[in-house]
Amino acid sequence: ENMCYFLYSHLWWHYALVLLEGGEVDEALRIFDERLWPIDDSSTNFREDVQVQMNAMELLWKLESLNCSELAKPRWHSVISVAKTFIGKRADLLHEVLMLRGLLELGEQQDVEKVMKSIKML
Repeated sequence: ENMCYFLYSHLWWHYALVLLEGGEVDEALRIFDERLWPIDDSSTNFREDVQVQMNAMELLWKLESLNCSELAKPRWHSVISVAKTFIGKRADLLHEVLMLRGLLELGEQQDVEKVMKSIKML
């Protein structure tokens, strides 16, 4: 737990992927809620790290690809509420694409347009 934010979250992301591949959706969600995007996280710096956000959004997209959208959607709200505060402030295409996916899932059209404009500026 004393690792840099990216490494900490990325290793847990890999573990969650292994769990999903084994059909252990509930355990992967526990990892998401406790390690990738902790519900009771008091460290705003952790959630503001672009790579932490990417790990969280990538796992949510993976859940959707496994027909678990109903489980991913409430978590998208939490991640996107933080990630969208950085629209146009970062130059990472993958982050923008992942954020776009979440915004589309949530039907946040106004922010979708902002992200599209941001992508065009990259």
